[in-house]
Amino acid sequence: MGYNGFTPGMLYGLGNDWENHAINDLQDAYGQEWSYGQRQELGLTAQTSFFVSIVLTQVSNVIVCKRRRLTLIGRDILK
Repeated sequence: MGYNGFTPGMLYGLGNDWENHAINDLQDAYGQEWSYGQRQELGLTAQTSFFVSIVLTQVSNVIVCKRRRLTLIGRDILK
């Protein structure tokens, strides 16, 4: 969101204007105007990237835990 002109300080308290269908000229920190559809697309993109980061973190946790368990019982998988 910050890359697109919405800094964290600017996002705080912006929820009502962000979700308002009637506002089609919401300005960001760079002075660009965002329509309702563009804001919704940007929000969905941010949610998708957050979800992907959570999934990748969980996958890496599974790999690390499996590796640690196999090492503890004496089976080294990197032989």
